[in-house]
Amino acid sequence: MDDDRYTRITLRIPRELHAELQRAADTTSKSLNAEIIGRLQGTVAEPQAKPPVNPVIELKPEVMAEALRRYGLLGQSISRSIRKPAIQHKRTALRRAKKGKGAG
Repeated sequence: MDDDRYTRITLRIPRELHAELQRAADTTSKSLNAEIIGRLQGTVAEPQAKPPVNPVIELKPEVMAEALRRYGLLGQSISRSIRKPAIQHKRTALRRAKKGKGAG
């Protein structure tokens, strides 16, 4: 092993996490160090995705279906209590936009 490529650090982690990492290392016949390095490299190598601008619009259909199924709403139309305020908000925004254009 080329010692110039490595830096020694002291790391404090919760006992439960240490035990989980040790079990994973034992399962794959790796050292604990190799297990941790492999996991860190996998995390750092992936480009960080930007959070969606509007997570409601960008929900995947299967995620939405699971949420609706979980709350017993799958197959039902959207409730008026949800739909009506959204429509009202759009109407208010349109009225404000028209007033702004007319005033200038």
